[in-house]
Amino acid sequence: MDAIEVLTTRRSCRSFKQEQIKDEELKTILDCGLNAPSGMNKQSSKIVVVQNQEEIKELSKLNAFIWGKEADPFYGAPTVCFIFVPKDESNGIKDGSLVIGAMQTGAYALNIGSCWINRCKEMFELEKGQE
Repeated sequence: MDAIEVLTTRRSCRSFKQEQIKDEELKTILDCGLNAPSGMNKQSSKIVVVQNQEEIKELSKLNAFIWGKEADPFYGAPTVCFIFVPKDESNGIKDGSLVIGAMQTGAYALNIGSCWINRCKEMFELEKGQE
């Protein structure tokens, strides 16, 4: 797939296989995010990967609480990536968004579905999220 095709045909996925992606696929997706542009090339975004299903379930409950629904906001994805940016970074949200976009584009190029999930900032601001 060429870059233009990837950028114009990628869509969010809300149904995931239960098999874990391969380590080399995950590394490629993370490399896409780590090479995303950032303001003044600070590269201050941090990526946290969670593949432990019990941890994902706990995080899903927190996100669902913020969402106000009793559903799995992560749609059963076996891998969940969180992007953290420094609170005092003036371009943090923009830079983190570029990381997410690059990771989603990279995943699609590998024929791996992805979905941007909201409410994570609020989730990690909760007392339980801070833990």
